[in-house]
Amino acid sequence: MRPWYKIVELRREVREGRSFSPDEFAIALEQVVAGTAPRDYRDPEQFFSRTCFTSALTLDPEPEDPHDAEPAPPTSAIRATLRVTGTLPPTAWNRFGTKVLPKLHACDSLSVGVELQANASGNLAASIEADLLQAVNELNLNDQLQVERKESPDSE
Repeated sequence: MRPWYKIVELRREVREGRSFSPDEFAIALEQVVAGTAPRDYRDPEQFFSRTCFTSALTLDPEPEDPHDAEPAPPTSAIRATLRVTGTLPPTAWNRFGTKVLPKLHACDSLSVGVELQANASGNLAASIEADLLQAVNELNLNDQLQVERKESPDSE
């Protein structure tokens, strides 16, 4: 298989080393409506010539007669409770916070419970407990979170 750089012809602005602003890839629709968006977004031909459709971005044809489409049930008649439960491996902690929690933010009455448990011995346990208490205090969560330490005989 030939390498991609021998098959693909790069766009002129890429060949010229023009840096891209992230704003070019996340346009605000109100700018398109107001006519203040960059030309690439105002001109449909130019926009679609530069847009690559992925499996997540498809154009579904509209029903020919809107009266033939099955009516959706009224959204106010449908309620659901969403729960996410399980044990989270340490390698996924940050990604969970950035990928899953924002998806639930739009729901009403969202609550997040926390239960963290770790074992440490002697002075290390005392040091970590002090760090945890300080972190909870700095976050002004003293009324919402408790740090507990339960000592037990070392089982080594």
